[in-house]
Amino acid sequence: MELLKWRGALCFVLMILLAGSLFTGCGGDSDGGPDLIVLADFEGSWGAEAYRITSAADSQITVELIGMGGGFAWDADENGQMTGRAFVPAALAGASLEMPFQGSFELVSQESIRVSFNPEYPPFLTETRASFTLAGNIFTIRDDNTEFDFDGDQVMEPAIFTGRMVRYPGGTPPVVFVEDLEGQWEAQEYRVTSIAEPQRTMELIGLGATFGFDSDDQGAFLADMFIPAAIAGEDISITDSPGLFTLVTQDTMLTSFTPEIPPFLEDIRGPFTLAGDTLSVADENSMFDFGQGQGAEPAVFEGMVVRTTK
Repeated sequence: MELLKWRGALCFVLMILLAGSLFTGCGGDSDGGPDLIVLADFEGSWGAEAYRITSAADSQITVELIGMGGGFAWDADENGQMTGRAFVPAALAGASLEMPFQGSFELVSQESIRVSFNPEYPPFLTETRASFTLAGNIFTIRDDNTEFDFDGDQVMEPAIFTGRMVRYPGGTPPVVFVEDLEGQWEAQEYRVTSIAEPQRTMELIGLGATFGFDSDDQGAFLADMFIPAAIAGEDISITDSPGLFTLVTQDTMLTSFTPEIPPFLEDIRGPFTLAGDTLSVADENSMFDFGQGQGAEPAVFEGMVVRTTK
């Protein structure tokens, strides 16, 4: 009898455990279903790989901001609040536009999101309700009910917006503004190379020249330069030569001097990179007199300056 009682109790316990496991398997994350997306999933630093406006009437009419040299990036916190930058090149807007902004996300559903910007900058940063997907570090968005002035006649036309953002670990991907160039800078490299004869090259800093400038948050600067006699035949000092940085695109910068002082302080237009306190610039259509009695000739200019103080 005692054995039968123990067997009965054991069966009862097993039934309870089995029932408990069945109930535990219902709902929650253990059913293998996808996790719900929450605002905290958008936390991080994001940069646009694509930002496209397409005519709703004609899909062949399209504008791609990033491909034209624009930039768009933001930092978002776990509550959906964001701070960011957008850059619109002159080729698209008539003049280069640097647009800092704040904004927020609001989940309407698991497939729809509302993005608000403050301040709004029509037609580039306006409140939108759009469909979206979020897969790891890739965020795509599509708004079928937006507008854009494709032909510049001041009349907005129905359009479709699509965007693709990528999350970057370790900080916001750079969208450069001219204010990022504020500070005092000194040249580490000032190199010119003959296009016709690439073996002919001259690195002025290594030959005793110096070059530096002090730039404000609007891109205006004053430059100083010293050219020793070993380069120019006589010592040349240039002080407080005014200039201006202009961002043509996020890849191209114009450095202009007023007045120009050939061949040392001529306007430079070409690719640039800004990494912290190091600025590199180049111009493949420069001119330089290499001192062989032939006057200035086509040359490639390459320069690198470092920021000493902000």
